Amino acid sequence: MKTKRAKAEMSVPYEPYLLENLKDPEYAAGYLSSCLSGFSDDEFEIFFAALMQVVKAHGVMPTAKSVGMTRDALYKAFTKHRNPTFKSFKKVLDSLGLDLMIVPKEQT
Repeated sequence: MKTKRAKAEMSVPYEPYLLENLKDPEYAAGYLSSCLSGFSDDEFEIFFAALMQVVKAHGVMPTAKSVGMTRDALYKAFTKHRNPTFKSFKKVLDSLGLDLMIVPKEQT
């Protein structure tokens, strides 16, 4: 008895869609904020990986140039086990058209 296998549906790569959406400052802000919800020290790398996705969306070279870093230095500053300075972090946010905001924790 022969069984018929259903053809596997082709999937669409997600990254091009994500990078296109991350060009929008509102979308990027929501994306980065969601990476900080329920944040712990161990998850800080997740936020920086998300930040690098936003940088990719805007172009690594233009972002690096606008913050006065080389492309390699920018990658190294925001990858695993690195601790970028607040100054470089703020410069990257500025170059992406984003800002940092401190708000009171929600009362639960």
